[in-house]
Amino acid sequence: MTYIMANIGNTFSATSLAKFLKSEKRTVASETILNYIKYCCDAYLLATEETIQREFGVYDSIRDNFPKYVFSLDEFDLSRNGIKHFNIRDFLYLKNGRNRINEIIINRETDKKDPPGNSRQILL
Repeated sequence: MTYIMANIGNTFSATSLAKFLKSEKRTVASETILNYIKYCCDAYLLATEETIQREFGVYDSIRDNFPKYVFSLDEFDLSRNGIKHFNIRDFLYLKNGRNRINEIIINRETDKKDPPGNSRQILL
């Protein structure tokens, strides 16, 4: 992952990554690298309807009043059926995640009522 992050904006292939790892005395097949990249995308991005259904669908059969959350790297809100979706980076930037969730929920509710630019931020 370090190689991929260090080369953001540059094109690279699984083969070039395998060659880099080989120069670092670590041998791995190109196919393994492709599988790992696909796993990372599937784990952190809700890019397909199948992934969205997998992440949100697990909560469909749970009938209780406890809040349910899905976190991903996606920047837009995919909340549905009472299940809240949050960007994981936004969530992690505050030291106490529970307070961050409360703040985001309050901001979303006040953004619907207040004109743009007048959003109130409340930390609980």
